[in-house]
This record gives sequence, C-alpha cells and structure tokens, in this order.
Amino acid sequence: MLKSKSGWKPFEKWLKQEVENEFGLKRHYTFDALNSLLNDLPELTKAEETTLEGLRQKLVLFVDSWSEEDLKINFIGQVLSLIDFQQPTYRAFFDCYLKAILKGEPISGKVDCVVAKGSQIPEMPLFFLQEYKPEKRYTSDPLGQLLIAMMASQALNNDTESPLYGCYIIGRSWFFVVCKGQDYIVSEVYISTKKESLISIARIIRKIKNLYEVKLHIQ
Repeated sequence: MLKSKSGWKPFEKWLKQEVENEFGLKRHYTFDALNSLLNDLPELTKAEETTLEGLRQKLVLFVDSWSEEDLKINFIGQVLSLIDFQQPTYRAFFDCYLKAILKGEPISGKVDCVVAKGSQIPEMPLFFLQEYKPEKRYTSDPLGQLLIAMMASQALNNDTESPLYGCYIIGRSWFFVVCKGQDYIVSEVYISTKKESLISIARIIRKIKNLYEVKLHIQ
C-alpha cells in the first residue's frame, strides 16, 4: 500500500515503478538537463587527483568486503569532503529526514545524504546521494527511494521547473540522476574503481556544487 491513515509510506519502501505511476514520472534516455550537467566540467587540482587515487586504491582492495558503513566512512564521505559541501550557508546533511506534503498527504523518510541550505534543518534541497549499499547485498530499490525524495523536495521547494540532482551508489557503481518536473534520466554507470571514472565522478559533483552556489547567489 502506498498510503496509510498517517499519509504516504516512507521513502525507503518505494519502488521506481510506484513513483512513476503515482506521480506521472517519465524516464528519458536523452535529456538536455543531463547533457548540461555533464558538459564543461570543472577541473581538479593535481593534489585532488592524488587524493582520489589513494581512495581508489583502497576501494579496489576492500569494495567486496566493506559493510555499508565502511563504504560510507572510508570512501564516499571522503570523496564528498574533497568537494567540501560544509559551507556557511549550506551543507551536506547525512542520515536526515525530509517531510513534505504530496497530493495533500504527508510524506517523510530518511535520506542518506542531501545538500541543502541551513545549518541544522535542510532547506531547498538540490543534490541527493542514496543507498551506499555494498555490492551483492542490497534488497531495496535505490532509484525508487531517490525519486520519491526528489518528489518531496519539489514540494518543499515549491519548484518543478528547476532540475534536481542525485546519485545512487551500489558498491563501486555510481549512477547520476537528473529530475526536472515529471521527467528524469539516469546516467550511464561510473565505476569508481577506475581512475578516470572516479575523476569524472568528482568533477560532476563539483559541477553540482557550483550550480547550487549560483542558485544561492554565492559569489
């Protein structure tokens, strides 16, 4: 069931097909919003590339045995720290709850990571990372969870015209998602144990950070 007396079921219970059916989402396989994100990516410094290479080598050794928390602390969190989302007016919120009203019903759920305004309570969410699941041991639907969080964020932001960005991660595999209104697209997979792929991941995340600062009018 999608609804109970208290509103919609929590984010972690949603499947991709349920979000598509309930909110009229359409998946595209070409989409200008994704092309715009992936073009003109910012460069990394040599020091940043060296740091990423150290993280990549560690991932190669342990990705098959790390737990969810191991993966988050030893790799994903350090990639995000390199990009540095901890800023005076916005930051990355980990393991936080979002609440919104969708179709007149309350919805809430935990988001593994969301970049948003605020120091204690996330406002104006823009970028989500979902799941952190180790390889071969995930049973939920990370894309479904990401999409329902994006639907909630559109309601929170009162904005269906601006794109929202996300990424779901399964072990070494990263998939970027762009959602605009009722349209969304999932990127090709980025394999973070590959050097050039990991550099691309970091550059995409930095591009998203730059886009958010433009949105917030940060010079």
